[in-house]
Amino acid sequence: MVAACAKCEGLLESLNLEHPYEYRAIVRQLIEKVASGALVLKYANCPLEEILGPVWPGDTLYHDFSCASCGKLFRLHADTYHGSASWEEITADETPPFRLLI
Repeated sequence: MVAACAKCEGLLESLNLEHPYEYRAIVRQLIEKVASGALVLKYANCPLEEILGPVWPGDTLYHDFSCASCGKLFRLHADTYHGSASWEEITADETPPFRLLI
């Protein structure tokens, strides 16, 4: 895996999220990081902002990011139907073979 740089070092910890408010709190932080240019949204099956709405935008949510400096890859994923969610570092092999941005 790619070595972490100073910009993404704090994002390396894998998290299993148990409550919707935790997921939404991370989404708010990620929106800020994308807006500041620290992270690049590479793949999404729904806009990040829709997650902050009153209902979940789907049963399965995926958002893949890369660090703008070093290229390290991360995924935010939720299975809203079964009630599980996570944040983790991923490899290039785990990214979709196409780029889908909503």
